[in-house]
Amino acid sequence: MRVLVTGGSGFLGSEVAARAVSRHDEVFATHRVTPPSPAVAAQWVCVDLADAGAVERMMVALRPEVVIHTAYRTGGPRAHLDTVEAAGHVARAAVTVDAALLHVSSDVVFSGRDRVPLAEGHPTAPVSGYGRLKLRAEEEVLAAHPGAIIARTSLIYGGPDHRGPQERLVVTALEDPSSVTFHTDEIRCPVYVADLARALLALVAGDARGIWHVAGPRAISRLELARGLARSLGGDPGVLRGGPTPEPPPGGPVRPRHLHLDSSRFEAGFGPILRDPAQVLGG
Repeated sequence: MRVLVTGGSGFLGSEVAARAVSRHDEVFATHRVTPPSPAVAAQWVCVDLADAGAVERMMVALRPEVVIHTAYRTGGPRAHLDTVEAAGHVARAAVTVDAALLHVSSDVVFSGRDRVPLAEGHPTAPVSGYGRLKLRAEEEVLAAHPGAIIARTSLIYGGPDHRGPQERLVVTALEDPSSVTFHTDEIRCPVYVADLARALLALVAGDARGIWHVAGPRAISRLELARGLARSLGGDPGVLRGGPTPEPPPGGPVRPRHLHLDSSRFEAGFGPILRDPAQVLGG
């Protein structure tokens, strides 16, 4: 199968590309800011996904059968370009070459105010700027490519063997516990990056469509995740500092609190791919 992974040099994208290569797919992967990893034996393409013409030319040249869109930007002057507009360009170009599309989205499209498991049909109501960008990207993708898969996920971690943003934050806190507070009232469903990559490829292989929640099976606090990561990294979890999320100043950025994605529909269809952090990292 010919697979194109956008954001292939990123934390999730590199894992998806590497797993697709290991399945003997023909894999193309894009990069722009972050250099590609020499450990990932994909065919690398440097492209600005915010350039609609460049995206279409790439897609026509490569003719992928499947596109997995992992690229995004959380903030800064290019956030709308790289998260919303790029998603629309990729979706339209995928339609041009009749490629299946999986777009990776996020739990932050929800408000975080509802203390219940959030199934796919739960009303979206983002409260953060990034959440609004991710919801708008979903809308762009589905408008351009109605058969696309939208895979909403949560915090992604990699443990000691594939360190990403969560691991780097924990290392910083282990070196200086006063520098980081892990919020005890911010509840998420952390997902192991290798499990998530496997799950995304399973959705594509299973000819899924529409919105799917693909996150860890248990809702835990930021502090609990950090302590599990600290143990796996050989640090003392007891030194990590926890506390409630501070109230933002008037007009300041808001953090959603309780984002418990319900991924039971995925598990029912594809099996127990998504493991609890305690299984991955050890007790």
